[in-house]
Amino acid sequence: MFMHLRHLKCEVYVLTSAPNTCKGVVQLAHYLEFTPLLEVLEWHMYYYKKYKCRVRKTKVAREDYRLSRHDHLKTVYMSGFRCYRPQEELVYFILENAVALEFMSIEPHTILADDDHCDFSDIAEDKKIRKWARRTSACFGKQVQVKKKKLAQYFTM
Repeated sequence: MFMHLRHLKCEVYVLTSAPNTCKGVVQLAHYLEFTPLLEVLEWHMYYYKKYKCRVRKTKVAREDYRLSRHDHLKTVYMSGFRCYRPQEELVYFILENAVALEFMSIEPHTILADDDHCDFSDIAEDKKIRKWARRTSACFGKQVQVKKKKLAQYFTM
């Protein structure tokens, strides 16, 4: 356990041909169990399209992803958010269990070190993501902010 960890920054690389069924993202919620005093979580997700890969059909009940209550998690920043179902479930789990959460920000684009292999064609429209964030905020009573940047800003140094 990481008893004294207060700030965690994760870069997650997802290689899949079916991003809406990739449950690996949701399983990452279990890692929060090892950081009971975590206050700030940064989660950057990079999606790479893998064509002709086998998708294992596994049925996992939502109860399998239950988290214990997080009394210290106050800030969550998530980039690479594209409204894929597993990403939405991850946000729901955090909102349900982070009782001290003060701020959550999601961003559709991710700053990429190697942008040649990433596919931007299926990024959900900002409008769709904003609508989802408003509904989620109303449902959980916690503000989910969508950070908006123009894609060109990421590639100018």
